[in-house]
Amino acid sequence: MLVILYKYAPSICTALIGLAIFILVPFQIDLSHMRGSNLSGVDARTLPYLLSFSIIFLSLLEIILINRKKTKESNANKKPQYLNMLRVCITFLSIVLWILLVPIIGFIISMIILLAFVMMVMGNRKILQLILVPVITSVLLNYIFTTFLGRTLPTGIFF
Repeated sequence: MLVILYKYAPSICTALIGLAIFILVPFQIDLSHMRGSNLSGVDARTLPYLLSFSIIFLSLLEIILINRKKTKESNANKKPQYLNMLRVCITFLSIVLWILLVPIIGFIISMIILLAFVMMVMGNRKILQLILVPVITSVLLNYIFTTFLGRTLPTGIFF
């Protein structure tokens, strides 16, 4: 029973997150400011509803179709890979810590730390990649958000 739950846990969690997003959309997007009738049926809630439905649908599809195929292919390897689950949990906790650190130390530095740490947790030990990928990704994301999307990202205490 535990092996079955372990095997489906990521898909179930993803489906529950999609369901939570689907439920929270009306509370997050207020349509009371829209005047008149919307004949097309497309409003500010359409894309979040579509994305959350897609998350739920694809998670259920993963559970129903793809995991059946994996079960047939891997009957010989029935032991769960606890190290991989531990890596996922550490990555999740590091993202939570990143969310807490962004307002304090800023987007760029916290993103560099997060990406380098996650790369090390996932097994990357190449020093050049551990330096270049987080720096380039963080600077590029900051540039895209500030220049093209016109959004400011938290600067924190450094810059």
